[in-house]
This record gives sequence, C-alpha cells and structure tokens, in this order.
Amino acid sequence: MKRDQKADQAVLVDMNENLISYAAGRLPHDTDLAKALVEATKSGLQGLDDLFKDNGVGRTENFLAIGEGYLVDRYELSGDELNQETEKFAHAALHLLATHEQQYDRWEK
Repeated sequence: MKRDQKADQAVLVDMNENLISYAAGRLPHDTDLAKALVEATKSGLQGLDDLFKDNGVGRTENFLAIGEGYLVDRYELSGDELNQETEKFAHAALHLLATHEQQYDRWEK
C-alpha cells in the first residue's frame, strides 16, 4: 500500500485537534491540555479513559474514530489490518502532540 504522507499527517493533526477540543470540555479550564494528554497516555491510550473519566468515549469516538475512518476511506482497510494501523496512527498522533505541545497549546487558545 502506497501511503499519502501529506494526507496522513493532516489526519494526525485532526486527531489531536479533536482530542484537545474534547479535553477542553472535560477538564478544568486552567489545565495545560496538551501536556495533560501526553502525560495521560505515557503508559497507553487507556490513560485517556482515566483522565476524562468517560468510559473510553473520548479515546474511541473523539480520537481513534477519526484515524479509523480515514484509513477505511483512504486505504480501504478492514479487520486486523485496520486495527493495527489505527493503533499506529494513534501513537503517531500522540508523538506529534508530544513534540509540538506549545503549538497545540497556542491553537487551543
């Protein structure tokens, strides 16, 4: 499968922006959202469930679903391959967030 790096990168940004928007509605106003998200996911994506106290809604519907939908639409993935690639996308998005926290903080404001 030939990847569209530019489109893939845009989706990673969308995933993070959506996650930050969701976090802004769930966490106290004075929270450094990007930092809180990075810290929460250091030991895995389920850290978002604990951070949001939402039984996984933020993680699945407001983060993973964006990447998954893109992978289905763009690359026609399904089954185990889709699950593996969605997981990779999630980790890539979080890496992007961790390496650009200040930019996401400015975007958030």
